[in-house]
Amino acid sequence: MAHSYFSPSTAVEQIKRHPKYYLNGGDVHFLVENYVYRVHRYFFERESAWFREKLGVPTPAGQTPKGSSDANPFPLDDVAADDFSKFLWIFYNPKYSIYDATLEDWIAILKLAFDWRFAEVKKLCTRQIELFVIAPVPKIELYQQYELDKKLLIPSFLHLCMRAEPLSLKEGRQLGLETALLIATARECARGKPAHNGARSPTAAELEEDDMVSIIKEIFGLSAGPPSPSLTPLERGTGVATFAGTPISSPRKQQEGAKPPHTPAEVVSLQATVAAIKPTTKEASPPPSVPSVAQPTPPHPRPPRHDSHR
Repeated sequence: MAHSYFSPSTAVEQIKRHPKYYLNGGDVHFLVENYVYRVHRYFFERESAWFREKLGVPTPAGQTPKGSSDANPFPLDDVAADDFSKFLWIFYNPKYSIYDATLEDWIAILKLAFDWRFAEVKKLCTRQIELFVIAPVPKIELYQQYELDKKLLIPSFLHLCMRAEPLSLKEGRQLGLETALLIATARECARGKPAHNGARSPTAAELEEDDMVSIIKEIFGLSAGPPSPSLTPLERGTGVATFAGTPISSPRKQQEGAKPPHTPAEVVSLQATVAAIKPTTKEASPPPSVPSVAQPTPPHPRPPRHDSHR
């Protein structure tokens, strides 16, 4: 009977240099899975407080620093080699400012930027992810997980608040308890007063988009502070659902369609109507005059009486 014997390879034999990111002139070595990367330490220390702390740990006497050679690389645990290669592509992209990648690639890069505190890479990921159309619930879940700008979620909140269907149990679990409750609160505000039996309208919200956006900002605490530079300014008659990155129209807008712009005649009529109902400020009238009271004329003094007969 033939026996097959398996001789496991040593760790040194399994480790190999990465075919793309083992660079000449690199001054730091990273071990990711079974690949050694040799790249430039400068990018990691410039961008990341996490790496500045880790790479700046003093080396004990008689030992070589971590990351100084293939034999003593700096290990990056719980990181896939494919994801780390995508992350390095941000710094070594041969097309300079053209970053052409899939949504899954950007999410993988975002995860590492979030874990390692690469603030500028995180902003780049946010701008690129905004170019993709993502369903409201997965987008909210993603942005909450990696602490992205909540103002960018206003279109997603708006869609969930104005649609006829409430959040499902699955959606509530994805969003988390706090966000699900805030959305439920906004939906109640959008549907007005409850009926006699306490139930609220199960139909789509009747509020205009601008009013609904104001409610969402108030409930989610998005009113304070300057507006996000990534938000496109709203245009009259379009609403926040036209925000670049997630072109989602509210259910009501999908049914009614866009309203035509006002004609000049309508604008003049509207201005006349506003002027007619606008309360006018009365001019201050002079105080009523008080009739003057005629002063009595003092009696003329009588001439002295001369009596001729004594």
